Amino acid sequence: ALLPALPHLVHSGPMLVLPLALIPVSRRITRLVALVLMLVHALVFGLLLNWGLYGWTLAAAACLLIPSETWDARANGPRPLTVIFDDDCGLCFWVVRFLRRLDWWRNLTFVAASDEESHPDGIAAERLAESWLVVDGDGTAHAGAAGLFQVCLSLPLPWTVLGTVFAVPVAALSYRQIADNRADLSVALGLAARGTGAAAET
Repeated sequence: ALLPALPHLVHSGPMLVLPLALIPVSRRITRLVALVLMLVHALVFGLLLNWGLYGWTLAAAACLLIPSETWDARANGPRPLTVIFDDDCGLCFWVVRFLRRLDWWRNLTFVAASDEESHPDGIAAERLAESWLVVDGDGTAHAGAAGLFQVCLSLPLPWTVLGTVFAVPVAALSYRQIADNRADLSVALGLAARGTGAAAET
């Protein structure tokens, strides 16, 4: 469903990069959008077309769009998050194990939904039934794609960029379908299904 929009994005995206890069307010957001557009354009040329080093050179140059506020935030130390996940879901367990390998700085603390004693204060049980939750240091809970975006911001910079470019847009479009069908997806992928208890043993 996304493929018909890709040519339009590749064609018109670069036209928005310069205006977004020059906007003087909300630089972290506007520069991030410009970075994503530039990377999509670059990766299409690098991966799908035989244009030599054009695409890869453009992808490397996209790093110049990272604003100083982002570098300063990285320099200020760790950005701890608590990720509350469904421990009776094989797919969720696989995602947690994958994120743990990417979390070089150990910013992420993973807490099982069944372990209520370890949950941060103010987290309603009904929210855990419908989505995973990511709780930041201020106690604010982020669900769904918003939670994934917070996780990407806490990962090392290469994974932050890749997660923002690929994972967050996909999650924003399809998270609800994935969450509602995670049992069937777990079975299809050969992982433990919800309700079997096998995920906890994994």
